[in-house]
Amino acid sequence: LNTIKQDEALATKCSPIRREQGKIDFSHPARWVHDLVRGMNPWPGAFATLDGETVKIWRTRLTKKPSMGAPGECPIADSRAGLFVNTGDELLEIVELQFPNGKRMEARAALNSKALKGRTLL
Repeated sequence: LNTIKQDEALATKCSPIRREQGKIDFSHPARWVHDLVRGMNPWPGAFATLDGETVKIWRTRLTKKPSMGAPGECPIADSRAGLFVNTGDELLEIVELQFPNGKRMEARAALNSKALKGRTLL
């Protein structure tokens, strides 16, 4: 490898990442939300709110299926099919999440104790 020293005159500085930058806005395209979740993992973490409580989103999966309603709404949510949320253009599968004061878990397992179908993540 040939190394090339960076020209410090062309370098730009970035401000540190803040926790509030991990807030998910589901009106954006699915790819944008998916990349935000990946980029904020492990710190500060991507999150949404459900009934005023913070839900941390650890992993998502792109689906290529069109949205079925308002952004943030969960049209498909059962332990067999999984947890899907509407974004600005497509459905996004939430694979792993964490409820307040709970442990990190697979979304399908979380759906055994929480009913999310038709609910909205903000």
